[in-house]
Parts: sequence; structure tokens; C-alpha cells
Amino acid sequence: MGKIGNGARLSHIDALDVILPMASDPDGMLVEYLIRDHVNRLLGNSDNHGRNTSFHRTFHGQELTPIYDVSPMVMDEDGTAWSTTWPRDWQKDGNPDWQSVIQSFAHSPDRAWAGLQSRSATLTELQRTDAWQALPESVTRHPRVLPIGVPTGLSMHCHLTTKG
Repeated sequence: MGKIGNGARLSHIDALDVILPMASDPDGMLVEYLIRDHVNRLLGNSDNHGRNTSFHRTFHGQELTPIYDVSPMVMDEDGTAWSTTWPRDWQKDGNPDWQSVIQSFAHSPDRAWAGLQSRSATLTELQRTDAWQALPESVTRHPRVLPIGVPTGLSMHCHLTTKG
């Protein structure tokens, strides 16, 4: 991305412009990228810098590696600024404008939208997992670690236009 040093800030839009052309399944990678951003937002992982996103080659092509280095940095009393952000014109009510992002980047917006809705719905089950139950209450009940659920804008029915 051409960014060097600690605290280098990135735009999600710039990151998507770089990583999606590398993907064997660009719409699948877009959904995965957006889900990871959603998880970071839900868990308060403001330390979402570019070095926490990696790729590997599979038989199918380039894919994102499993998610790693996710921690509730919003609990740090000194504060940790969000490293990778959505530009204001890509936000709606303080959240990513999921529909605009998908409409702008997906080859098949309806398929990507359905995938994002499906993947985000599975996050509602996260609170029931052993991993979540093992977290200290200081994390699970922290006011800036949001309740797990369908993100704003994903629960509504929407029909997107397929790119031609």
C-alpha cells in the first residue's frame, strides 16, 4: 500500500482498490473483507492496521488468510485511533454504507449482498460460542465492545443492481 511506519493510516476504499484485483473470487473477498471490518468494529479493534491483513495462495488463487490480531483496543485507557477507516462519504450514520460499498466494488452486487447478510447473521451466534464465554466480563460487558448482531444497514431487504 506504500505506507510505512507505525500509525500509518489507510482507507478501506484504497485497500479494496488494491486487494480485489488480486482475488480469484473478488466478490467473495469483498464479503470476507467487509465481515472482518464488521468484526473489528463490533469488538472495538481500532488497531486494524494493514499489517493485520495477509494473503496466501491456494489452489483457487489469492485469498485472505484467517483473521488474526483482533483485540478490543477500545478498552485501552490511553486510546488507540482507528488505523484503517472509511471516508466520510462512504458512511451512513457512522457506519460503513454497506450498500454503496457493495454496489461500487462487487461484480454481482446481489450475490455479494446476500453473502454479507448471511455471514453477518452468523455473528449473532458468536456470544454462544465457547471462545466468547471464555472472555472476561470486562470485555464482554464493556460499553464500547458492541453487542454482536447484524450490522446497521444489513438487516433491511435491498435489491442491488448487477454490473453489466
